[in-house]
Amino acid sequence: MDVIGGQVDAIFDQTNTAMPQIKEAKVRALAVTSKVRLPQLKDVPTLAETVLPGFEASTWYGIYAPKGTPQAALDKAQQAYLKVMSDKAFTDRLTEQAIQLLSPEQYTGAALGKHTEAEVARWKAVAAKTNISVD
Repeated sequence: MDVIGGQVDAIFDQTNTAMPQIKEAKVRALAVTSKVRLPQLKDVPTLAETVLPGFEASTWYGIYAPKGTPQAALDKAQQAYLKVMSDKAFTDRLTEQAIQLLSPEQYTGAALGKHTEAEVARWKAVAAKTNISVD
């Protein structure tokens, strides 16, 4: 709202909250932080294309359970999640918001664990290089 109102010049925002303002021309998208341009914003360059070669950052979501959760409960939760993610109306709505969906193999089980570990290591390294405390 502060960008729309002119109190702030620019922000980094998630596509799902920014898309309505972009579509209504209340704000102008300058760049996206993803590795490639978004199909929904095909005329908007990536930061890597413009001022930060090699830069990539994205918001991602995962569903986690406490260590020791019975496998049957994990399997049931995963099946429910996959059912929701196979609902075309639901995924179409996410796509409208420029949310990039991964294949089920990329966001379940061990793959999610590896992705989480890699992201934590990546951003800890960034924090260390920039003297940001992560404690």
